[in-house]
Amino acid sequence: MPRRGYAQEIAALLFKQGILKKIDANALANGFRGSGQAQIHDFLLEQDLVSKPDLLRILSQYYGTPAIDVNGVQFNHELVRMFPTRLLTKYTVIPLDMDENTVIFVAARPDADKMRQQLRHYTDCHLEFIVGIAKDIAQAIATYHDEPPNEVVEEDDFATLEGFDENDFM
Repeated sequence: MPRRGYAQEIAALLFKQGILKKIDANALANGFRGSGQAQIHDFLLEQDLVSKPDLLRILSQYYGTPAIDVNGVQFNHELVRMFPTRLLTKYTVIPLDMDENTVIFVAARPDADKMRQQLRHYTDCHLEFIVGIAKDIAQAIATYHDEPPNEVVEEDDFATLEGFDENDFM
């Protein structure tokens, strides 16, 4: 049996938890694909199909990691600026906290291919991930990278950042 798409899996969890009713998971996924939205999260919230707390709970369940609403979170500007804007934007990820051995990130897709590998270019710390809403993370990145970052990006980094398939994040 073929693996269901991400949108269908999120829709199925919403139905299983009784959050959505009277809508077929396939119809919801098809509606999302036809909506022009980049993320199922945005579609569900903008269509008022789910509340943000319910969506965060489902994302936490899906990824098996804690979830956080990043709206109102005060990020450490210096920590955020340790990572290139293009990298944070590519993966819709933002560093939340750091101690001497660990950096905790909020990511829209904590399981995104090659994200850990790319982030490791900028820290030797252990990386941990929690999940958040893509649109909110993107707004936080824009807020904390409001000026050109003081970063040196190697030429090889441009090749890896530019060569991604946006379908990996839908």
